[in-house]
Amino acid sequence: MICGAYYEESTWFRDNRTPTYEEYMSVALVSVGYTFTVAEAFMSIMDSMVTKEALDWALGRPTILKASELMLRLVEDVKSHKFERERGHIPSSVECYMKQYGASQKETYEEFNKQVKSSWKDVNEECLKLGQHLPRPLLMCILNFTRTTHLIYDGDDNFTRVGKQMQAHIASLLVDPVPI
Repeated sequence: MICGAYYEESTWFRDNRTPTYEEYMSVALVSVGYTFTVAEAFMSIMDSMVTKEALDWALGRPTILKASELMLRLVEDVKSHKFERERGHIPSSVECYMKQYGASQKETYEEFNKQVKSSWKDVNEECLKLGQHLPRPLLMCILNFTRTTHLIYDGDDNFTRVGKQMQAHIASLLVDPVPI
């Protein structure tokens, strides 16, 4: 699944093609790897909680994971698209949206911010509903990955280019942790 998404992206790059926004998102939401990262993280949680059903549920891309994937993809693309275009990368959701809808960069950012806010509502709603059916540590795993997305892309692309802000966050977590 994820390899197929990487292959599709490589053909866009090879052919110097900008896909439609919908085509891009159908591939990019898989290539972002969020669902697979969550499923992998599930495996590190207590064995008794991680059942085949829980993994199948996660790999089925339920609403909470789709919303989280969308947030990750959009905030990552907004923060990194200029840098990635300079270094020769496939078009991001920003370029695809702008080309397809004739939107300015500002209008695209505003639309993506609306989608991110809507996705947060979906995540919160799903947390409330799933709290009755999914073990809390598994639900918190998803929620914490989603929160981390915003921390990493707050202000800049701190995933690709780690700056002083991210270094301070990491130091506060690992060097100066809060005693429990």
